[in-house]
Amino acid sequence: MVGNLDAAREIWAQSSQSPDIGMNQYRVDESFAEAYSRGTSDLKQRTPTFLYGMCLVHGYGLLEHYLSDVIRKIVRSNPRVLLTLQKREDRKIDYRVVIDNIDSPKALIDELANRELLSLTYGPIEDYLKALRTRFGLASLNDNLDARIIQLALLRNCLVHNRSVADERLATVSGGFYRNGQRIRVDRNMVSRCITTFMWFASQVDQTALSVHFKNS
Repeated sequence: MVGNLDAAREIWAQSSQSPDIGMNQYRVDESFAEAYSRGTSDLKQRTPTFLYGMCLVHGYGLLEHYLSDVIRKIVRSNPRVLLTLQKREDRKIDYRVVIDNIDSPKALIDELANRELLSLTYGPIEDYLKALRTRFGLASLNDNLDARIIQLALLRNCLVHNRSVADERLATVSGGFYRNGQRIRVDRNMVSRCITTFMWFASQVDQTALSVHFKNS
């Protein structure tokens, strides 16, 4: 074993006191080989659910990439949309960004767009949907899928960041369908429904962007 077994056991002992650390499923008196064997056995039993969960996460990631590409194209076609930022401090940029891209206005616009996308991606999904309709001009975007997209974003976050366990926010948004602390089970049918939702939403964004920003394209 690489590392100190006593130190590892101490970590396991500490983690057993905290429900927020995943290693509390292992016993302090186990050898590394025993813990590893039992852990892989648990993983084998959960493999189908785990793989389907990763399919859902990947599908959501593809939607994020698609929306990012749409926003970049909107900003390139009309950079003045960046002036719609409500907070004056959000319009400030580092001199280095300007200097590094001084010979390429298009590269500078892309850099500014990427900064906006970074802020949106790591913020609440509700803010992202709002920005699409306000800052990026897609006011006519149908909101019939918003509730579903918000729930799926929270579901994805729980799969990735909360060990596939529902948190309080997902429980609230889902109207009690998921309970706080409940393990999330993902199957083939669920993945299919989620992917269909992502496709419909992307199609709506695409059609709205074309009608608003690219009529003559």
